[in-house]
Amino acid sequence: KCFRLYPKERQLPAEIPPHIVESDITSTVLFLKRMEIAGLDHCDFIDRPDPEGLMQALEELDYLAALDNDGNLSEMGIIMSEFPLEPQMAKTVLASCEFDCVSEVVIIAAMLTASSCYMVPPPELKPEAAQCHMKFQHPAGDHFTLINIFKAFKQCQQDA
Repeated sequence: KCFRLYPKERQLPAEIPPHIVESDITSTVLFLKRMEIAGLDHCDFIDRPDPEGLMQALEELDYLAALDNDGNLSEMGIIMSEFPLEPQMAKTVLASCEFDCVSEVVIIAAMLTASSCYMVPPPELKPEAAQCHMKFQHPAGDHFTLINIFKAFKQCQQDA
């Protein structure tokens, strides 16, 4: 048996481009560098990433100081590759040590990388929900708002 998922009238693309061609591959390049797979241009990808995307990933890693002058992983890059985070977030966590804000940055990193747990209120409760949201908002921006939400959550756990 065969089941049609789309109406016959709908034209589907002949081929869907592979995910690696359209996505940010900075994490993948960092992982391949960590695995000491040299010469990414000679790597046997099932679907080769866009050369521009590959170059952009290498430039991003260089900007984050994850690469040395020879294009190999620097000490920072090796440490960044150990984090289960995007390279930009890993670098942020590492840099937070210098500024004595590790707990705040870890809270932000955790809340940004976890799947959303926020519920959308029904239309009749939107005004009340907006008022509740105002309790957590911080004038300095969304990252501080996330910290306020986390702290309120921890406080509720302690109070229970």
